[in-house]
Amino acid sequence: MNTFKADDRCCNCGRDYADHNYVENTLDQYRCPVQQYHSGYGGFYGGDPRLFSPGWEDATDEERENHRLACAAWDDAEAQGVTPKPEPCESGWQVIAGTNVHIFASQFGLGCYQIPIETFFEPLDAEREPWPWDEDDES
Repeated sequence: MNTFKADDRCCNCGRDYADHNYVENTLDQYRCPVQQYHSGYGGFYGGDPRLFSPGWEDATDEERENHRLACAAWDDAEAQGVTPKPEPCESGWQVIAGTNVHIFASQFGLGCYQIPIETFFEPLDAEREPWPWDEDDES
């Protein structure tokens, strides 16, 4: 059983404990109300193409056009109330001449990606720097 107070802050999202959503079938897990992402530079990992941005120097015109069309298809599907089918990740393991090799392939070239991650309430350490919105406005 937890001993958190409603105004305890979360170290993942900065929100109060009371703002978090209870995860069913758990004893004390509360999902952060703000989606968190892992971001980096590389190939497309699959899923929602709108969470990827092809690089201007590392993607061809054809790869950028593939990306534009995939994003437009997702936007159109969502506008019609349909859940789009996740785009595949074309990279993966293959056996070539009896050897396991990892093949890098990306229909969108190289670029910046965001991968959604689930985060849950974790109390903010009192010694941690305050969140920007915690500072009092003295004006």
